[in-house]
Amino acid sequence: MLITFHKFSFENTTFDSNLASIKLIIMQGKKQQQESLFLTVQLSELVLEDNFYRMLKRVLEPQMQFLYKDTKHLYGDTGNPGIDPVVFFKLILVAYLENIVSDRKLVKMSAMRLDILFFLGYNLGESLPFHSTISRTRQLYPKELFESLFNKVFGLCVQAGMVGGHTQSVDSAYVKANASVAGMKLKQPQMSVDQFMAESDSENTLPAKQTPVTTTTPLNVEPKETGCNKEQKKSHTSFSNETHFSPSDPDSRLSKKPGKPLHMNYLAGMSVDTDNHVISHIQADFADENDTKHLKDITEKTKARLEDHDLHLANVLADTNFSSGENYQYLEKENIQGFIPPQAGYKHEIDFIYDEQNDTYICKNNKVLTYLQTITNERGQLRKEYKSTKENCHGCPFRSECLRKNHQTKKLTITAYRKEYGEAYERVRSKVGKRMKKLRSSTVEPVFGSLINYNGMKQVNAKGIEAANKAVLGAATAYNLKKLLKFTFKTAKSEAKALKKKLCNTGIAILSDFAAFFSEKYLPLTMRQFIDSKK
Repeated sequence: MLITFHKFSFENTTFDSNLASIKLIIMQGKKQQQESLFLTVQLSELVLEDNFYRMLKRVLEPQMQFLYKDTKHLYGDTGNPGIDPVVFFKLILVAYLENIVSDRKLVKMSAMRLDILFFLGYNLGESLPFHSTISRTRQLYPKELFESLFNKVFGLCVQAGMVGGHTQSVDSAYVKANASVAGMKLKQPQMSVDQFMAESDSENTLPAKQTPVTTTTPLNVEPKETGCNKEQKKSHTSFSNETHFSPSDPDSRLSKKPGKPLHMNYLAGMSVDTDNHVISHIQADFADENDTKHLKDITEKTKARLEDHDLHLANVLADTNFSSGENYQYLEKENIQGFIPPQAGYKHEIDFIYDEQNDTYICKNNKVLTYLQTITNERGQLRKEYKSTKENCHGCPFRSECLRKNHQTKKLTITAYRKEYGEAYERVRSKVGKRMKKLRSSTVEPVFGSLINYNGMKQVNAKGIEAANKAVLGAATAYNLKKLLKFTFKTAKSEAKALKKKLCNTGIAILSDFAAFFSEKYLPLTMRQFIDSKK
């Protein structure tokens, strides 16, 4: 029989040497499992010092003590004790750090992880809160409490030197709501037509002395077939936010990305600091609203948060979806440079010369187009109209290429924010603007990708616009915590390397000085002369 022991082969026999006589016997082992009734072990001994949740507990726990004071008014003085506020927010952070959307899955997974139990402050065998308790507590706590925790973590990032503040990149993305397109219902009026007419008649009843105004033209009071009645008669498969809503989550809105199917979504708007990709602000809005509507709100809140830490906002980077004259004007008023490309329909160079003093345009034939009126188009944009006269256009050599068919005069419609659009156009085409464009795409877009794919922001597991804000704030807080620990660990490692190198250089210098001293003191003069001659 051949036996292998420590990579050496021996025959199954006794082997003699000068030191001892050893007989090798190896038997097959079999582990007998028997659970212990009592355990004398501490989780702090089992969780490694460099474990993520152990480091997170050390950094975060002192910052969460304010939660006891801020949630005290939400509870009564009698009854069963509820979940610890610190434990609740720790569980919420674990869900986003582990990319878990379901509360049931969160509790099951946390019970199996020693490091998470240690982070939560629970022992082996101690039951975690029920998933329903987590859901009810999430509804109980207001959005401002989630925002306070986000501000605490953001303050830690500022203290660590991760936030520059001067340049912020802004973007938005859809977040799936906890609702289905197939479950949308047709919007119905609050009262029937008969009830509305009866209430209207009672409100518009004339006094007894006043005679009603009569007309010779008979009124057509026959009810017409409305769109709602038509949809009740036949199945209608097309949905829109104007005609339908989701009964399960009325705040969610129907929207989609280009090339993607329709979904019930919320719109998450976010600003990211360009120094170390720390999220400086995040909010959830209705998905059927335009990005241009939210730039001012995002910028104001980001600026206020930065000023709380003595940081100044100088540049805002965004894509063309945030482009509008109002936004350009607002940023200029706040002394903030906006690197936002104008929309695709904007024409920087036209065949007309603007006379700023008289607010007129001059055509190729040196004729004047005077200001007519200011209008708001169907997209809500403020536009100015300028118009020529028939006399100026009659006999013009450029008439065929300037006027439309059967038109006698030229009407020019242009944005009311001509100056702001022109400055933004020149700014984004400059060398600095091109560099800022690359910086924006490499900053905020990867952060959104991480939040959606790895930090539990792919879908909101609760319902309502306030719950959506809680969800995005929780995901952003977890993301900033990961960045903070990674940055701190990286900085400590770099400092350790630098210290090691410094000590090494110091040691070499000491040895060199000692060698010089030894050679000067103890080497014979002839030997030193011989060494010097060989140099």
